[in-house]
Amino acid sequence: MSFIDIFRPKWKNSNVFLRLAAVEKLTNQSQLAEVAKNDYENTIRIAAVNRLTDQTRLAEVALTNDNKEARYAALENLTDPNLRAKVLETFDYNEKDMETFRTMALVFNFEKE
Repeated sequence: MSFIDIFRPKWKNSNVFLRLAAVEKLTNQSQLAEVAKNDYENTIRIAAVNRLTDQTRLAEVALTNDNKEARYAALENLTDPNLRAKVLETFDYNEKDMETFRTMALVFNFEKE
């Protein structure tokens, strides 16, 4: 942990475990979207996506995120039929990648319980 971490919110901490714990408690959709877009750790991005409930932000992550796993997680969590259709029109994915992601997500969720 660096000195500057004292002044940062926990979801921006340099320690990955502290960040993950903080993300799992976050409810602020703006902060969760920021983590989903910008965190350098895939597991934390996906954890943030899984906490997102704002459908517009989920669609934005699915469309624009530079991390494939985060995009897939956002698509899986997107329930608004209109936004889901819009995302699927432009979404670049293949079934093998989606199946791999689903398997990873099941393992990740199992480990959390």
